[in-house]
Amino acid sequence: MVDPRDNTLEAFFVASPGHSSEGDGSIAAWCPFCETVHYHGAAGEGATRRTEARGSHCASERLSPWRGESYELGVVGTIADGEDLAPKPYLAVRGDPLCSRVRLHQIFGGGAMARAVIRAVFGNRRPPSGFDAKLVGGGVHVFHDGGAWWITDTDGKTIAEGHDVGSLLASLFQVPLGIVALRIVEDAIGLTLPADYRLELVDLIGRAQAGQPAPIFAEPECLR
Repeated sequence: MVDPRDNTLEAFFVASPGHSSEGDGSIAAWCPFCETVHYHGAAGEGATRRTEARGSHCASERLSPWRGESYELGVVGTIADGEDLAPKPYLAVRGDPLCSRVRLHQIFGGGAMARAVIRAVFGNRRPPSGFDAKLVGGGVHVFHDGGAWWITDTDGKTIAEGHDVGSLLASLFQVPLGIVALRIVEDAIGLTLPADYRLELVDLIGRAQAGQPAPIFAEPECLR
């Protein structure tokens, strides 16, 4: 489980090819902000269940509030290939013969969300009631403007489903709903929020989704 609210990533041990030592390998973790797999040395401890602090491998300050900070890696087991942690099936870059995976942060930026809202409000064409889209390794089916959706694998088996656009994006790109909200907000206002603001927003959305109360903020001294 990924919980960006407390800088925690679920991690897995990946053994080095051709090595028999259980401790020889790396730790792989899916980063929801960078939308990629980060690899760290296993320090000889292999798949031993543990939680340890590591310096983040987040390279972009624009994408990740963890850039230059540390996060907690919670090792929960082993996996054959760290890239198995990436979303599957996935949306591919249009026209790319290599079928590179689209990241959530790539579909926002430059006011794309704001322009889409303007078209929806002021455009003459009525938005479609639903659509089907082919994915690499499956497909996605959306009806009633996002009121119902499901993702299928190559055999047509439903592997995820929901009833709102936010959860569709979260499932398709394998990021928490709070990060979906963050990308939309930053794109709409054209501003990258400070790291603590970004984490606070992700935290609030996560709490709301889980039905948890908002944190109680300290009362200013002037009101005491």
